[in-house]
Amino acid sequence: MLVWEHGNEQHAIRHDVSREEIDAMYELGEWTVRDDPQGRSGQERLIGRTPEGRFITLAVEWLTERRAYRPISSWGAEPSERREWEREFFGED
Repeated sequence: MLVWEHGNEQHAIRHDVSREEIDAMYELGEWTVRDDPQGRSGQERLIGRTPEGRFITLAVEWLTERRAYRPISSWGAEPSERREWEREFFGED
């Protein structure tokens, strides 16, 4: 589940990714979880695609007590992030 609050929604959709795209990517379930590459404590990345086929990356915080992700930021997936997703789902490099 994604937990949306006013403050995080405004920040999460700043980089040309809509809340609808984020929700659709999450609900589709074709995403993978990766540790934050910059080592930010408590942050992870969800890399996935929307039903329309656009690849996006969502920086999230895991809320243990709610067993849900809180979106922090999002962007169109970088080629390296897309390759990570492809390796996860298809075993491809």
